[in-house]
Amino acid sequence: MLLTQTNRLHLSVEQTQTLRTLCRLSKNLYNVGLYTVRQYFFTERKHLRYESAYHHCKTNENYKLLATDIGQQTLKVVDRAFQSFFGLLEARRTGTFSAKVSIPRYLDKEGYFALIIPIRARQIFKDWKFPIPLSRDFKRQVGGSVTLEIPERLRGKRIKEIRIYPKYNARLFDVTYIYESDDIPAQVNPEQMMGIDLGMDNLAACVTTKQTSFVIDGKRLKSVNQWFNKRNSQLQSEKDKQGIKGFTPAQSRITDCRNRRVRDYLNKAARHIINHCIRYLQNRSVLW
Repeated sequence: MLLTQTNRLHLSVEQTQTLRTLCRLSKNLYNVGLYTVRQYFFTERKHLRYESAYHHCKTNENYKLLATDIGQQTLKVVDRAFQSFFGLLEARRTGTFSAKVSIPRYLDKEGYFALIIPIRARQIFKDWKFPIPLSRDFKRQVGGSVTLEIPERLRGKRIKEIRIYPKYNARLFDVTYIYESDDIPAQVNPEQMMGIDLGMDNLAACVTTKQTSFVIDGKRLKSVNQWFNKRNSQLQSEKDKQGIKGFTPAQSRITDCRNRRVRDYLNKAARHIINHCIRYLQNRSVLW
């Protein structure tokens, strides 16, 4: 079983600039790979697989500036996007899917894309630190380095992949660790279950077949959103008066704050529901 853990990176100015450059190169390579596969589709009406697209893109300057593993993973994302595209075309042909199918589109010219770093089984983390791999060309032309510290709860686990996501136009960065965990078998008894009624003021009204019940308050989430909407409206008004376009750093901060508070509350609510099932329903099945 694969699990994930996401953390916010706290970086220096130099480290932030290094990650921005890498994520910009990853975006450029994504568009290069997408262009290659799209043009082949327009001329041959076929899917240019990753193995063939790789040979067309490996001489590109963006690929050379990225570490090999990162560049290959970016091109594999392009391949998966087109696999989904052709899957939808087939579903539409057979009549199981009726909506319009659009070919994968290019990323924004001034945008960024994630860094996907596979971790090899034999790789050892010295002092539980992981330097983000850089190519020789990048070290020579750009310079800089970023080292991640592996979280304590993940030390000793088999980490399969590390992903770095640029947030809010690469003003902030999140790192996601994908790691292996042992499967925990669950005994399911259909006679014991929980019904969950989702709402607004009451986020979740829960009742079990063992006559236990509880309500998770939703007003706190509404309060967080109301604060965000009020503050964002004030910032938008100031932007309009000054003629400022785009998403400002202040808007990025309050949006990030709102999203993290909402995510934290929902995660804790889900954990509370699961713990209740574990406590009161020995052989359990949850009905949504």
